[in-house]
Amino acid sequence: MQKYDLTKCPCGSGKSYRECCEELHSGKRQAENPAELLRGRYTAYALLNGDYVKNSWHPDFCPAVPGRFMVSDYKKIKLTRLEILREEITGDTGVVEYIARLRAGTRFDYIHEVANYVRTGGKWYYTDGNQLH
Repeated sequence: MQKYDLTKCPCGSGKSYRECCEELHSGKRQAENPAELLRGRYTAYALLNGDYVKNSWHPDFCPAVPGRFMVSDYKKIKLTRLEILREEITGDTGVVEYIARLRAGTRFDYIHEVANYVRTGGKWYYTDGNQLH
């Protein structure tokens, strides 16, 4: 597992993990918008928190696998930076375009995605996304 300095949340908010995404991961509070949910999911992947990844994925879209399998590929990857390019919210749907930068061994790469979100019962969920480039 890659180590992260939790005095700075992996999502790049500038806050400590404890003041930021840990509250989402522990269930103390829900994400207020799609971008915040994205930050929580990004940090969950970084910290191999498969339960949060699975629970933040809308059940109609979520793969039928245990959460630990959702993050297993990230054991050899270090997420290095999250860039949120845009967020659009229309009622109970949202879209966030982002770039997640990562390092796998000595190779640097990125994920560029337009991610879709829906709010159900007052809670935001990731549904699916389209990879760009």
